[in-house]
Amino acid sequence: MKAFLEKLEFNFYSELQTLLEKPEKTNIRSAVELSRKYLVDLKSEIINRGFRKPQDEIDCFKITKPKLHAELIYFRGILVAQQNIPLGSDEIKKSYLNDHLARYFIFFEENKEFIRYYRSEANHLDDQFFIREKAQLTKEYEVDFSEVDFRWNTGYDLILAKCLAFEKLEHQIRQELFRISHMEETSFNPIIPQANHKKVLQWTDSKTDLVELIYALHSVGALNNGQTDLKTITEVLQATFQIELGDHYKVYHDLKSRKIARTKFLNNLVETLNKRMEADDE
Repeated sequence: MKAFLEKLEFNFYSELQTLLEKPEKTNIRSAVELSRKYLVDLKSEIINRGFRKPQDEIDCFKITKPKLHAELIYFRGILVAQQNIPLGSDEIKKSYLNDHLARYFIFFEENKEFIRYYRSEANHLDDQFFIREKAQLTKEYEVDFSEVDFRWNTGYDLILAKCLAFEKLEHQIRQELFRISHMEETSFNPIIPQANHKKVLQWTDSKTDLVELIYALHSVGALNNGQTDLKTITEVLQATFQIELGDHYKVYHDLKSRKIARTKFLNNLVETLNKRMEADDE
């Protein structure tokens, strides 16, 4: 199931990004249909195949399903706003949009304990929130369990989907209010997700080469206007490139002790890039 969920999510966001980058005005409605299609595919997989491990079920209802469902709610919200924003004065339009913000505020207030749990990245209650048979017994939060189809919902994944969608819609509405205040046309241009959000980069050259690059970036002040220290740069690049460097200070000392070509990796970068440019010119 884990492989299925990862593939489903990646394919969905790839198609969605391609769709939203098109200039057609109908792409919002198409995004609604695309979101619904992938949710139907996910529903079929959950009902027909189920989960081998509890953690797979938690990951589905805490991560994958809320994200897909949130996109459906979000694009429906954009479509409704595009169709229903009233004619008339700027004040009338602002009142319409502020009513939406007020509804979102009520939702977040009603579910603030659960939302706080999710935003804190806690996991000690995951089995109660995201395992279907256990979620039916937990009713501290504002879920109408009488309308939840527990074959492919836990109730709390629906709250989470609304939370994610309303966060995006709130940002969108504030943008529209800003446009109105500055005498601009409302547009409700959707937020375009990045299809490659699941991809990772792994460093496959030597650790020494990466340390050489880190010290070079720090030396020229290439990051945050030179205000970032070596420790931070090292930690970020280790996480980005999926590698543990160990004692990078010792590696740097070894670099300084080289008899020839202290900056071997950087020299190779320069030489290789120049050769590529020359080849491109030819």
